[in-house]
Amino acid sequence: MREPKHTPGPWEAIKHTRHSWEISFNGTGMGVVVHLARTNDDCKDYQERTASDARLIAAAPEMLEALKCLKDCIYETWGSDAYLALKAAREAISKAEGESK
Repeated sequence: MREPKHTPGPWEAIKHTRHSWEISFNGTGMGVVVHLARTNDDCKDYQERTASDARLIAAAPEMLEALKCLKDCIYETWGSDAYLALKAAREAISKAEGESK
């Protein structure tokens, strides 16, 4: 399997302030935290959405690996449903790895 171009997981969603979350990587081996992204919304109605967005972003490396595993497993069955699932997995992996057109 080729080396990923993105920061490897696991990523963490950590509440930064009352209105924002940071998505960070703490696996550098040097005790250095790499801040990858921040979700922020001062609107009270969207604060839970902001937390959910942060958790979704933080789960991205694991979801990518799960899709790759699913793709490899489905490849063997090749039923019509499996074909559609495989196609969707390939497209999602390409998008996540920046290869979609």
